Amino acid sequence: MPRRFPLFFALGFLGLGIDQATKFWARSALTEGAPVRWLWENILGVELKYNYGASFSFAENMTWLFSVLGVCAVVIIPFFVRESRLWNACLALIWAGALGNLVDRLFSGAFGRGAVTDFIVYSSWFTGNVADIFLFVGVLGLMILIVKQSLNGEEVAGDE
Repeated sequence: MPRRFPLFFALGFLGLGIDQATKFWARSALTEGAPVRWLWENILGVELKYNYGASFSFAENMTWLFSVLGVCAVVIIPFFVRESRLWNACLALIWAGALGNLVDRLFSGAFGRGAVTDFIVYSSWFTGNVADIFLFVGVLGLMILIVKQSLNGEEVAGDE
């Protein structure tokens, strides 16, 4: 196994574990529809919600499609692993986030049609989970790396 994969999979499975542990906590400690606000009263809080759709509960009747897309992402992302530790860390975050939400869809409810456990409330904007944070940070990190490398005339995602 090339030396680049252990870091990727170690970070990815660590992220998956953190995501699933926080969702387990939310399902056991919170009650659906009973918000618990904290940190600046209406800015950030926790409330158990189940999301059958994509971000912002978009396309709730297409859960099976998000399951298929999740499987594709989890299978394809490792093919983009490179020698760059930063690149791989960003990919591992994206992979962990995609896998965390896919596990919810596959194993909560009907196979492939389950709901993602959301519990972090961002004011009145949306409710998400740790997997969503990993996805956001990973994609943002890749965008920064790509722009930085492009501006420096470097090969994108090359060796460090």
